[in-house]
Amino acid sequence: MGNAFGFGSAESMGNVAVEHENICGRMGNALCGVCVGLVFFFGSIFLLGWNEFNYVRNQAILLKVDKEVVEAGCVPSSANADKAIWASCQIMRVYDFGSDSRVKSLGLSFSDKLEGSWFRAESHIFQWVEDKECETHSTAGGGKTKICTYDYNVQWVSSPVASSSFYCYPNWRSGCQRSGSEIQNTGSLPQALQQTIRAPDGQVGMGQSKDTMYLLNSGELGVFQSEPVSVESGQQASPLLPNKQVVVTGGGVQFSTYPGRDSIGDVRTTFTQSNIQTGNTQVSVIAKQRGTPSSGDVSLNPWDTKLPGSMSVVNWATLGSSSKSEMIKSKQSENGVLVIMLRFLGFILMVVGLQLVTGPIALMPQVVPCIGEMLGEVVGCALCCINSLISLALSLTVIGAAWLLARPLLGLGLLLVAAAAVFGAYVLRGKYRSARSPSMTQPILEDGAQFRGQPQQPQQIQVTCPQGVFPGQLLMVQCPDGSQRNVTVPAGVQPGQAFVVAL
Repeated sequence: MGNAFGFGSAESMGNVAVEHENICGRMGNALCGVCVGLVFFFGSIFLLGWNEFNYVRNQAILLKVDKEVVEAGCVPSSANADKAIWASCQIMRVYDFGSDSRVKSLGLSFSDKLEGSWFRAESHIFQWVEDKECETHSTAGGGKTKICTYDYNVQWVSSPVASSSFYCYPNWRSGCQRSGSEIQNTGSLPQALQQTIRAPDGQVGMGQSKDTMYLLNSGELGVFQSEPVSVESGQQASPLLPNKQVVVTGGGVQFSTYPGRDSIGDVRTTFTQSNIQTGNTQVSVIAKQRGTPSSGDVSLNPWDTKLPGSMSVVNWATLGSSSKSEMIKSKQSENGVLVIMLRFLGFILMVVGLQLVTGPIALMPQVVPCIGEMLGEVVGCALCCINSLISLALSLTVIGAAWLLARPLLGLGLLLVAAAAVFGAYVLRGKYRSARSPSMTQPILEDGAQFRGQPQQPQQIQVTCPQGVFPGQLLMVQCPDGSQRNVTVPAGVQPGQAFVVAL
């Protein structure tokens, strides 16, 4: 990548590939883009409509939660069986991951107690990575020349990199300065070293004491913060990577081919778990109570509200003490953020779709010699502005139509705003066209009829040169229509003499 910082040319510093594409190839790609653009366009309309309905439906779900959820204490009650409840209590039971078969399969010994609600292994693998930088230059006739520089370096990445997709691997190509064998990736990253293990349902409980608890399900266990887990030194080879040696580091372990040196295929792994202190970590939950104290276990399960919407299943948990109203308000904010993000995404998808559909139009002027690229950029810029305005108007129309069905008054207001935007654009377009079109003025006769065909004869008036005015000086005279204008006194005219002026 030295050429990017001014250290020599691309040809001398990296693996360089030069690609040529004529106007026919570019037009073919643009026509294929039209099909993709149509998918984006109609997909954005569906997304915008679904998004508005989903927002309204989620609001109805939140109203139902506020109305029907019972505020329960930390001692389970038989009266709340099969009801949606809110409870905020201390954690009284945690899960022992040390006895979990999924953790034992790692083949490692840990110096910390593995107790909590979840256990996580995060890994990176040492691999060759390809960096690609391209410069595009226009050629005569609307073609393009693309010069790409490929650089290769080794990095720790979160997943294995397929070297078969590299430009210079497996076979040497024109412009490559490295052989394929130099940049070949090897090694794998076992799934067991890249996963989050949650405690089974009913293994973590909260309440007033260990005898009377609400048992949580796995969907409520991800709210707890994390803390690192240490691995004991002197580890043997792991069954997950039997050909590598285990080296304990300050932040975890490294599975190395040659200890003390990073090699392609080596794996680094860090381990974390939920930070829970029994009797001192509080969690607030809204879910459905199943069972009664007299029957034994009282569990909190997902509550299906039977209403449409992405929040239809209520299984909410938050760390710390949060009231029912605070949890509902948090979900309302989440719903509001979601609808705004999807509106923006729908608008962007519509603009991109229309840009792809109109792509061939912006490409056609580029066949013109000399100025073709400039004409194409002007047309493309104009199309971008038009497509953005069309997308804005259509987005407002779709949103307004959705709200018209869901909330008629608000939807009508949005449609009026969209109509005003379209009308304003139409008025501005008319003014722009009139300003850029040459004006054709027609003389008007005294009787008000338009003059057509025959040439108009100039009017003449007789003027007497006043005293003190001499040839070459300006003289203001009054025309028959009442207007005034300046005329020049002709040569040879003396004060008191008359002369004729053509108007």
